[in-house]
Amino acid sequence: IALLLEKYAWQIFGLNTIYYFLTVIILYVTSSWLLFYFLKRLWGNARIAFGGSVIFAAGFIGQDAMKMTMGDGLGTIVALNVLLISLLALLIYHQNLHKLWFVCSLIAFFMTLEIAPQRTSSSIIIILALDLILSWRKKNWALFFRNISFVLIFAVQYFLHPSVFLLKYQINS
Repeated sequence: IALLLEKYAWQIFGLNTIYYFLTVIILYVTSSWLLFYFLKRLWGNARIAFGGSVIFAAGFIGQDAMKMTMGDGLGTIVALNVLLISLLALLIYHQNLHKLWFVCSLIAFFMTLEIAPQRTSSSIIIILALDLILSWRKKNWALFFRNISFVLIFAVQYFLHPSVFLLKYQINS
């Protein structure tokens, strides 16, 4: 999916690099806002959320991920946004226990791995740790089934990688 994003970006923007950088900047602002919203819901403190978001945003300025033409920069930042959506949906699920939020978290996690698997495969650790921390005193079968759901999605993405079949990718030998 990251390669498709790069392909369509080239078709839309051509060789005009300003559009690539503007796109990445917009996506970084979006991910910083998602991180702020996630941290604010998690800690209930806007100052901590703001500080974490500023540190996050400042850490990426000038990094190689800003270089759209050097590989999968666009896919990486899109995958980061989708990962933050997955974490936020899981947090909202824990706060109100509406199963729709859990399903949204699963879908976003699936898409995170689909967009840039080489960059986001370790996100399974983040998801499972967040779920365990949020359910620390409520260890029950629901925690087990939630974790199994994420692990199964990870296994499907890691071993089968559905986009390979859907998009009919072929390895040229």
